Amino acid sequence: MRAKLAEIKSQLRARMQAPPGETGKWLRTVVRGYFQYRGVAGNRRKLASFRWALARHWRLALRRRGQKRRMSWGRFYRLLEVYVPQPRCCHPFPSVRFAVTHPRQEPYELTLTYGSVRGAPGNRHPCRDRASPFRR
Repeated sequence: MRAKLAEIKSQLRARMQAPPGETGKWLRTVVRGYFQYRGVAGNRRKLASFRWALARHWRLALRRRGQKRRMSWGRFYRLLEVYVPQPRCCHPFPSVRFAVTHPRQEPYELTLTYGSVRGAPGNRHPCRDRASPFRR
């Protein structure tokens, strides 16, 4: 995560004079790829921290652009919501993925015929199994 954030930070410095829309579209592709690669189940908190660190770097780059008008938090949040996606789980738990790719039949219900279990009523003699050694 640190290496990716350092790479993004240097790219943001290089793109400082580009319009925020262009930089936002580029950030969207970068963040979407990062989330698709690391978006496994149970990793959402780390993805959210990555998004927040990226947002801090982008806001600092936007604030360094000029001295006339600084980027307010309200304006920046609108940019962030438009261009940077929220973290989401792209890869569920392995058991869920396996169930989707290899569908199984519903667990079959054990159907027993009458008289096949000792103590169950049989066809002729209730409560007695035909293969029972205690046959009368």
